[in-house]
Amino acid sequence: PDIIMANTILDAYVNCGMLEKAQSAFHSMTENNYGVTNGAAAVSTEEDKEGDEEEMDGFWPLLKPNSRTYNTLLKGMAEEGDVTNAMKLCKVIESKGLWDDITTNTLVKAAVTASEYDVAEGILANHTTSENQHRQRRDHPNVEAYTELLDGYAKDNQLESALQIMSLMEKRGVTPNEYTYTCMVGALARKNKVRQARKMIEYAASTATNRRRRVA
Repeated sequence: PDIIMANTILDAYVNCGMLEKAQSAFHSMTENNYGVTNGAAAVSTEEDKEGDEEEMDGFWPLLKPNSRTYNTLLKGMAEEGDVTNAMKLCKVIESKGLWDDITTNTLVKAAVTASEYDVAEGILANHTTSENQHRQRRDHPNVEAYTELLDGYAKDNQLESALQIMSLMEKRGVTPNEYTYTCMVGALARKNKVRQARKMIEYAASTATNRRRRVA
């Protein structure tokens, strides 16, 4: 049995909106490897357990889930805005030392989808990768999460909160990317702040030029 292939199947379930099937397969792996009482199976329902026998008999229990397995299931919960189960799953992820930047970004997405903005801010306060840890990468690994939160505030008509996230990104060394600026310009435009939106576009363009020069 190949965990890479298993993760691909789980991802297909999630992408097709078949979260229950993904949970059922995940339950088979965690029950076999860790035991039901450790909390990993707490995110599965009784219906999931009843369907275990139908899920590729004998395949899933032979596999040990890795960080991608957990993050794939977390992605499904994020798409549905299921913050409660996402938080439960993340406690298990953290206890096993499997938490990574994808976990952070995906959990923030779950919180934003559910309009739990305070929860999202708390996650970022505790799990933003430090500036020294990502110097070799072009983009900060958590820029996606900050942009998700900023865009959530913007679409919820909370312009000031969106602007505060931009300031917070600067303080934490999270450089905005093109999508971050696009979301911010859209937020300003929705408030008819045309002059500020133009300034943001000009600033984004100059920042992009400077970054290209540094790379060159």
